[in-house]
Amino acid sequence: MRTILVKDNHQTGATTLAHPLAKPGKQNETVSVKEIRNVPDDFPLGKLLVLWNRTCDCTWLGKEKDPMAGGRFTFEFAELGEGKIIR
Repeated sequence: MRTILVKDNHQTGATTLAHPLAKPGKQNETVSVKEIRNVPDDFPLGKLLVLWNRTCDCTWLGKEKDPMAGGRFTFEFAELGEGKIIR
C-alpha cells in the first residue's frame, strides 16, 4: 500500500499528481493538495486520478461558504468510487 498526493486546480478542474514532498491542504485560492492513503501498489496512477475525479468530495459542506476553503485533505482509497459522495 502507498500514499499518493494529488493536486486539484479548482479553477480549471484539472487533477494531477502533486510533488511527493507537498503538504496536504489549500495551497492558494485555486489549488489544493489531497492525500490518498492505502492505495494498492498495483493500482495505476492514471486510474487513481480518474477515480478521484469521479468521486464527489462534499466534506466542505456546512463548514464553509467557500467550497475551496474547507473540508478534508486526507482520504482513504476505500472511500473513493465512481459517483460516490464523500460527506
